[in-house]
Amino acid sequence: MSTIGKVFIILNLLLSAGFLGWASNALSHAEDYKKQLEDAKAASAKSLADKQKEVDDLTVEKNAVTDQQRQFREQRDAFETEAGRLKTQLEELKRSSDTMQGNLTKIQATLNDYNDSIKQLGEQKDAAIQRANEADRSRDAAEREKDSAVLAKSNAEEATQNAMTRIADLEKEKMGLAEQVETLDTRLAVITKKTGVNANEIFTPPQIEALVLDVKKDLKLVILNKGKKDQVKVGFVFDIYRGSQYKGQVRIQDVQEGMSSALILNEMNPIGRGDSATTGL
Repeated sequence: MSTIGKVFIILNLLLSAGFLGWASNALSHAEDYKKQLEDAKAASAKSLADKQKEVDDLTVEKNAVTDQQRQFREQRDAFETEAGRLKTQLEELKRSSDTMQGNLTKIQATLNDYNDSIKQLGEQKDAAIQRANEADRSRDAAEREKDSAVLAKSNAEEATQNAMTRIADLEKEKMGLAEQVETLDTRLAVITKKTGVNANEIFTPPQIEALVLDVKKDLKLVILNKGKKDQVKVGFVFDIYRGSQYKGQVRIQDVQEGMSSALILNEMNPIGRGDSATTGL
């Protein structure tokens, strides 16, 4: 074999040995990289599982908070509905109480009238008795006058008896109405305590000044230039006037943001555009 052939053989052996060394080293590194990759995958999978658990826990907490918020909203809506119902009932009881108070005032006036009538009838009765006595003393001269006096006495006694009976009936009716007013006042106090709403705040409006924008005579309505933003509420009563002339009263029926409509309660003088209105005349 020639020298060149020997050289090539030696060179090939050296290259083969070098390749084997490089391949062995590369294989060792590949195993290390594979182990590192598996470790990284395991760590990533664990981190992902931990994150997923956190997400699941947060989702459960979010759902619980959402349910709690929904329950709070439902409770709030229920409380607002109940408060509105009780407020409406309170207003109705107040109106009933005002009506009964008015009836009591009328009955008292009627009782005063009957008392005056009884007084007059008593005076007539005394006069009739006096005339009857005079007729007895002068029977021969005044027989007709005596008969008239006796008849007047009888009529006066009958009228007195009827008046006393009517007074007794009115007294019973007055007592019944007084008991109803006391019951309404008690219910009003209970509702006020239950709702926390001050009855004076509901039925005593603040001082509000307004102007009449329009008058609907066919509907008995007036339009005022004050509304919700001015603290106007349904049920407020306004006195209407122009200068020193008083015209009447209206009660708010509907309230918008900047205006309101009111029902004419009484009209002593014709109400017109430009009239003044106030809650505290």
